[in-house]
Parts: sequence; C-alpha cells; structure tokens
Amino acid sequence: MSFIFEYISKKYAWYVDNLQKIVFIVALFFIFSYLLKLPYINIFVRFFALLPHIVAWIAILLLFKPRKESILKVGFFIFAVGYLFTLVRISLVMEIIGQVGFFIILTYLIMSVREIREK
Repeated sequence: MSFIFEYISKKYAWYVDNLQKIVFIVALFFIFSYLLKLPYINIFVRFFALLPHIVAWIAILLLFKPRKESILKVGFFIFAVGYLFTLVRISLVMEIIGQVGFFIILTYLIMSVREIREK
C-alpha cells in the first residue's frame, strides 16, 4: 500500500513542478489550432493536417527534454495501439495513431543520428 502512495506522491510532485510547462503546451496547441481555422490560413490545414501536433511535439521536446529510450517506447506502444484499431477496422483512429507513432519514431531516429554525428 505504501508503494501506491509513494508512486502517486511522486507523480503529483512531478505535475506540480511542471504545471506551467503543461499549461503552456496546451495553450499553444489550442491557439495554433484556432489560428489554422481562420479564413485564408486554413488552406495550410489541407496540406499540413498535423501542423498543430508538430508544434506541440516540438514544444514538448524543448521544454521536457525526454530521453531517447522513452520516446522509442512510446512510439512502439502507439503503433501497438494502432494495430489494435486496425484489427477492428476503425480507419480514422488508425490513420491518426499511425501518423503520430511514425512521427515519434522518426524523432527517435533523428535524435540517434545527431548523437552518431557527434561521435
């Protein structure tokens, strides 16, 4: 029972420490999504549908600086979830989850190439 309390208290402390970053990223995402729905700017959404998500992902990488291994684990987990949606043939969710998983694994590869170049 103390393990559960310790785990929850660590997570709560992490959220308290990073609440400003989380609110900034959510606000950035909503503002960017709103701006892309304005007339004449919404033309870009047709070509770059995941643009708000890409901006939010860049903000997450800059503010939280996650480890490469955790990025890869999350990417594979999202691909596994996408595969389950493929089995039940929910195409819209499958397409979005597949794109996000691919983008996360591509981020891991870019970070790995940068590390290899530095050696």
